[in-house]
Amino acid sequence: MGVSLVSCIISPFLKNRIKTYEEYEGRSITLTGTVCDLERRDSEYGKSLDVCIKDIRVEGTLPGIRGSGFKGPGKVIAYYSPGSGFAYSTDESDPYGNIRMGQRIRVKGTIKPFSKATNEGMFDSLVYYRSLGVSFGIKNVRIPDRGKRYDILRDGLYRLRLRASDILTETLGDEESSVMKAMLLGSKKAVDEDLKALYRRNGIAHILCISGLHISLLGMGLFKILKRTPAGIKAAAVISFSVIFMYVLMTGICASSLRALGMFAFSMGAVLIGRTADMMTDVSFFCAVLLISNPLYIYNAGFVFSFGCVIGIAVLMPTLSSERVSENGHALSKPLRAVLSSLTMTVISLPIYLFFYFQFPVYSFLLNFLVIPVMGILVSAGFLLIVLYPLTGTLSSPVGVLITGILDLFRILSERADKLPFHFYTPGKPYLWQIILYVSILALLYLYRQKTTLRLRWLVTLAAAFMLTLRFDPGCTLDFLDVGQGDGMFLRYRRLPVAAGGYSGDLTCLIDGGSSSVNKVGKYRIIPYLKSRGCDEVDMVILSHLDSDHTSGIKELLSDGPLEGIRVKTVYVPYPAADHDRGKYEEIAKLCKAAGTELVGLSEGDIILPDGKAKIVENENRLFDKKKDDLKIRVESPFNDVVYNDPNEMSVVLSLYCNGQSVILTGDIGNEAEKILTERMNVETPYTLLKCAHHGSRTSSCGEFLDKVRPAVTVISVGKGNSYGLPADETLKRFTERNIKILRTDESGMIRARIRKNGISVRTPFSD
Repeated sequence: MGVSLVSCIISPFLKNRIKTYEEYEGRSITLTGTVCDLERRDSEYGKSLDVCIKDIRVEGTLPGIRGSGFKGPGKVIAYYSPGSGFAYSTDESDPYGNIRMGQRIRVKGTIKPFSKATNEGMFDSLVYYRSLGVSFGIKNVRIPDRGKRYDILRDGLYRLRLRASDILTETLGDEESSVMKAMLLGSKKAVDEDLKALYRRNGIAHILCISGLHISLLGMGLFKILKRTPAGIKAAAVISFSVIFMYVLMTGICASSLRALGMFAFSMGAVLIGRTADMMTDVSFFCAVLLISNPLYIYNAGFVFSFGCVIGIAVLMPTLSSERVSENGHALSKPLRAVLSSLTMTVISLPIYLFFYFQFPVYSFLLNFLVIPVMGILVSAGFLLIVLYPLTGTLSSPVGVLITGILDLFRILSERADKLPFHFYTPGKPYLWQIILYVSILALLYLYRQKTTLRLRWLVTLAAAFMLTLRFDPGCTLDFLDVGQGDGMFLRYRRLPVAAGGYSGDLTCLIDGGSSSVNKVGKYRIIPYLKSRGCDEVDMVILSHLDSDHTSGIKELLSDGPLEGIRVKTVYVPYPAADHDRGKYEEIAKLCKAAGTELVGLSEGDIILPDGKAKIVENENRLFDKKKDDLKIRVESPFNDVVYNDPNEMSVVLSLYCNGQSVILTGDIGNEAEKILTERMNVETPYTLLKCAHHGSRTSSCGEFLDKVRPAVTVISVGKGNSYGLPADETLKRFTERNIKILRTDESGMIRARIRKNGISVRTPFSD
């Protein structure tokens, strides 16, 4: 436990010092290494192979990657596509290139760094792969040379895995075989993304991992059979461990399988020396070993779930589902113990779910209550099918029917749970100190379990769980998200200093949300960000205009958000949009109707107050009480009496007023709209912050407009290395000449502005 706490403390420092290799993106590289893992991929684009390579030697020199004669980075992944024009295969009969495990190969290609998170909630590929010891990827791969020697054992196990995979494909449907491949063979990449998301949303995604259940069924089952033979109990222990070791080697070494292998090794070792294994000691030892070898494992969801749940079971099962209630000594009934055990698993997994997924599936304890008892049957049937099919052929079909029926039941239960009300509890990502306090409270309950009643222990546990969901996020914050080449901002206004889990505050507002450079920006950036902020209901979405680089993510939010536990109440669009962008407007209108979201038009003079209602207010100052630090959003443009030549000029321009500070958000307007605003706007005091128009285009942010609004800081939302050459040098020069501080999402990632009475503090939490 001490090693875990130390890792939690030092891992953030290590995380910020990871070498990204970004400066080498697209650079050619030639290296020689040993194949240590292979993963096949089949897609609409053809067959490909992910080749993991270790013991690398780099030819030539690249700064920071030592050259010929020296060991290069750790492991790398080569994305190999035989027959693509980039690849070379010595065996045309093998569509995957006939690469062998343990083979020494020479690889040519271009460096593809893993992307790091630049928004809250965003999956950090860089940290994930670095926790696995992988430094970067290589694309456009050619393999001109390969050695004749290879690892016969590893390659034989790999071929056995492929044969088992083929058997599952031949005997089961596509969906069922993909699940069983993940469950039995560790091939998680084969699972359909929609099905994986369905299981994740309902808290049963753990069934797709190699776990202690597999080791227990296969290893302990084999051990119980062999110990009855003349070979004896010690020979049975050695043989059983050898089989399990080869099984883990065949399915791929991951955190959960390593943990299960280690605990099984301790169990068999205890048999050999005539001792009894202790689960808590075993799992703590292997947890410490892995964290010492790589503290970044603390950010690996598979590691944390595997070790966290096992440690939690060892500590909390006797604490929260004990057989007797201490004050009267009555034994608990079996049904009640089963319910308490399921609820205890919820208590164990709650901080892990919130840390990695920011929300908790409310009905997961019921689903796991039904699913976990059946898992033993499913795993046993899967192993039986792989063994029987080559021997009996069609006689194994009843086993296949049983597997299909169980998996259909899992899918139906998950789909029904998706439709239940209050499906998700979304308090957002907890602070590290909250997790440490939560774990400490549960540890104290374990230590004092003999001196407290079961009822009291549960009351304290529920109080600790409630504490875990509290969020301390007062005042007004405006986040400029890194969406690549596009715009996306999130405004949150709260009067209360503390919010309970799932409570979204007084006002939540998305202003634009789209990208022309990031695929599925809503799914991978906007929706995870909202979850991390504990936002299960967006009061308002304001679209400055209807171009895809401002709306693509919002469309995904409207279509997929309800399924992910996020509802949008109202969408605001420029009033003239229905006439000028009829097709785009109708698409938004259709999505709003399907999601039950109100669609409202905005034009110059409209006022939006914290209650989220847009209206024209004749005496707006009377309703806007500065003494209460209220928030006011005023629409400055487009003007109803102006005919604009370019749809970009019709972008909604917003002024935000809060705590005596002001912010102006300008969409994609250009010089035409800026000149009209310069003439008509009444600017009493300078704006503190300006969202730069049109991603820093040279036709925006003209000198006259900047002199009118006089911002201290400007934020430019722009994609890294975009093909438009934005932001333009002329625009940057105009800011620099006026001493306006420039912040860019392509350089800093997400930018957070916290609006206070004494000014606006701006942070770049993902910047070096």
